[in-house]
Amino acid sequence: MKDLIKRLHDDLAFKLNCGFLVSDHVPSESSYSRLITKLEESDILEKEQEKVVLQAIAEGFITDDTVV
Repeated sequence: MKDLIKRLHDDLAFKLNCGFLVSDHVPSESSYSRLITKLEESDILEKEQEKVVLQAIAEGFITDDTVV
């Protein structure tokens, strides 16, 4: 986490690629920690992964049905 925050502070291109504006404040380590806790407590990432996999199957990028 410390390395991520340091890179966001030091690397403008990385900051922009992560969706921050130049003028945006970089969140603190505790902010990221709270986000990770909330993500772990929900099932949103699993639901989104399932959507992506199903879309990839529908579009023919994945042909093996054992991934579902």
